[in-house]
Amino acid sequence: MSNVSARETRALALALALSHPKPALLVLHEPLALVGLVQERFLLDALTRFATDGAIVLATANRVEDAARLGGEVHALERGIWLDSAESRTPHQQVTLRVQTPDAERLAACLAGAQEISAVIRVGASELLVRGLDLKRVASSVVSNARAASLRVSALHQDATALESLAAARAGIAHAFDEARPQ
Repeated sequence: MSNVSARETRALALALALSHPKPALLVLHEPLALVGLVQERFLLDALTRFATDGAIVLATANRVEDAARLGGEVHALERGIWLDSAESRTPHQQVTLRVQTPDAERLAACLAGAQEISAVIRVGASELLVRGLDLKRVASSVVSNARAASLRVSALHQDATALESLAAARAGIAHAFDEARPQ
């Protein structure tokens, strides 16, 4: 078995775990990292089936998005602090739009109740930072609310990605590269 990579060994271990007919406990580390060797739909359906049949399913993920895709409750450990499911969204998941408008105060008031907007921060007399989880929905909400209030938006662009997010992405890519490297 010396010609089997670490990733292939993990995929084999996952396949063996998922082949158990009725597990009482299933503990998986980064199962979505093996998509490609194991079909995602198969994995998610198996986890749902096991949980429905009464098994305790515990899966770890480095990204909150992956944890959410795995289903069930999502909790996070951030800098050694356990966050409950309501707090598990990390700030770097959100997108931020910089909005230039001659009437930032009025537009901020219009956006305050919008469902897809999680925060509106007034930066100056003519600039807002508008945050949400989905770039397209946030931008659409800004435009439709501005139109409804007859407000002019002179510029709308996505704010630069936070350095924390870039560092996390870099660490994830390095981790994936190390796993893919033949042993």
